[in-house]
Amino acid sequence: MNKIAKEKIIDFLEKLFKKANLSYKYIELNDNDINFFVNPKLESKEIKDKIFLRLLIYCSDEKALTIYCPLIYKLTDKDSAMYTLNAINETNNKIAMGKIYLNQNNNSVVSYINRVIFNNMTEDLSSKMMDEYIDSFLLCSIEFYKQMKRDFYE
Repeated sequence: MNKIAKEKIIDFLEKLFKKANLSYKYIELNDNDINFFVNPKLESKEIKDKIFLRLLIYCSDEKALTIYCPLIYKLTDKDSAMYTLNAINETNNKIAMGKIYLNQNNNSVVSYINRVIFNNMTEDLSSKMMDEYIDSFLLCSIEFYKQMKRDFYE
């Protein structure tokens, strides 16, 4: 991606995050992607305390956007791997967007990813759609926690 196209997408995403009421920070990594740390602004202290809410939103071009949470849940010594895999499968069967999985690089971490494809992101993506993608992540996280910790919101 050339420098002008990259700057156009960065400006577009920053405006979109402001409209979507997300706190964000642009970060430079040693790659050609556009990368942002994004935190949803929530009023529920209970959700904030129980769910890790830092997302990495990145794109390589104007046609794809990836919403990634490297750490939805960290397994403890008392967590069963089979029970965790069952909770992952149950959650993935219930959600419409995104996917949670046991991280292959660290099998004690559950991650979330949602890759969205566009004809042209700057024309197709709206702040309302971004809110829906973030809500999808939050609902997925809550559902997974319900599966792992039966007392979550009961």
